[in-house]
Amino acid sequence: MEITVLPNDAYLTNIGSLSRKSGYDSWLITVNYSNGKGENDWKGIKFSNAPALCRGRIYSNDYYDGSKKGPVFEFTIDDLEDWFDFEYFHAKYFESPTSVTLSSVGARNISAVCHIPKFELARVLFFYNAYLATSGLQERALHLDFNTSFIDGKHIIEVLPHCPLTQKDFKDDVLRSHLAWLLLNNEMRQSYDSIYKHLIRETTHNSDYENWIFNFTPPPLKNIKIKARFYKNQNGVYRVDEILSISNLISNIDFDVHFIGEHFVDNKQSINPLATEVAVKPQNSDNSHTIDDASEADIDRSKQTIDTNQVALQFQDPIKTSLDYKKIRSRKGPKLADEEDIDGEPKTNFVATDDATVFGNVAQGDYQNIQKNPDQTINNAKSFKAITELLERFTAEYDTDLFRQFHKLPKVKYCRRHITEDGLPRNMMEARFEYDNQLFSVFEVYTKDIKKRLSTLIVKVDSYNQLERKMQRFMTSIVKGSISWTDAALLLGDYKTLNHPTGFYEKECDERMLQKWLNGLEKEVISLVS
Repeated sequence: MEITVLPNDAYLTNIGSLSRKSGYDSWLITVNYSNGKGENDWKGIKFSNAPALCRGRIYSNDYYDGSKKGPVFEFTIDDLEDWFDFEYFHAKYFESPTSVTLSSVGARNISAVCHIPKFELARVLFFYNAYLATSGLQERALHLDFNTSFIDGKHIIEVLPHCPLTQKDFKDDVLRSHLAWLLLNNEMRQSYDSIYKHLIRETTHNSDYENWIFNFTPPPLKNIKIKARFYKNQNGVYRVDEILSISNLISNIDFDVHFIGEHFVDNKQSINPLATEVAVKPQNSDNSHTIDDASEADIDRSKQTIDTNQVALQFQDPIKTSLDYKKIRSRKGPKLADEEDIDGEPKTNFVATDDATVFGNVAQGDYQNIQKNPDQTINNAKSFKAITELLERFTAEYDTDLFRQFHKLPKVKYCRRHITEDGLPRNMMEARFEYDNQLFSVFEVYTKDIKKRLSTLIVKVDSYNQLERKMQRFMTSIVKGSISWTDAALLLGDYKTLNHPTGFYEKECDERMLQKWLNGLEKEVISLVS
């Protein structure tokens, strides 16, 4: 992803205050950056890009996976209400009341004071897309676009006609779940609304400009675990640059959530012969976009999804949502069908993230800032149950820590195996551990639906930062190889493969199979160390 107002190799070092010229509607957020020559500068960027803005990222189409600078640690927030507020260099932060324990596989635990930028926490909690980012700066925006009720044991969210989100947007189950969390959880809704309240109270005026340092009142967050990329300052304080995941969240939404409204008509028909609400295949398939902040989005062009790093939000009580379509018969309306192009529109990488209008001159781009189905991936880890049990036995035997994370294999042009035969994302589990002072990652891809099974990949790792810089290319190569390690493993250095025990896919992994598999794992790991 590239932003036209920034140099092609811009590395974000700070996200500061917001500003708006008198008489203008759009707010700009100030970003400080360093370029490849080490020169420092700053720019104002439309706030609609907030979902993709965080310190430590490189904004260049030459670096698709963004920057991977800074160590990654996990830590627990017992109660965010105990943390202090403070301000530094045009940004507000939460500061831990005492030192927190930062843990990471392959490194000793660190006890240090921790700073979390308020903007970064709000970005991952609220700013799923441009709509939710810009609506946060408006008075009661969600109240004007949605009605909520509870009828016959289910939550009803009515999408009002003037809501700018489209039917296609609501087909995204992650967006529906996120909206349900913001609309139905009173604490989340109050926290989201507090952004505008702080804006009104704290805005200052300087000549023709309004200025505001981003601020909000967070929801109650207790006993949550955060995985983040950090920056260590000269005082030994660890500052969160990018939040990668938040787990142990509680939605407090116990019933199914149904979305209704005029947006939703029968899946196969439209009631308007001139309807523009058709299912459109993404027109940009090379996984790169350039954000043209000087242009406006055209309402007549199809919306494109901008590929960015996503955060994983994991709930103890995941939210279940559905769309309730009106079944309307009309012989006049065209069928809702996939179309490669509309009106011969050429493919383009240039997009704008503001609201689309008839005066726009480039396609509209939007973000999907949260990983799809992280709860499904984690809670349905039965797909990786056997390999997890194997690794837990191994790490227990050698008294070392085990860290697991799940990756969704990316969509690649002309390849289809990034999804399973059931139409679900194809996931890959990565498990990290240390053995004999050497770092390892073990990779397992779900291949139960493929005739040609894939073995387990064991990689000796020099640096997890280096590994993460290669991760996107690695996963892309797996998909290009039709789910194969052949070319992908070469990208990571020293590796071994471990076959699954006989009968692994046909029956439960019994004690004999596990022990044989464990012996094989020990043999391969030892061979990589020696």
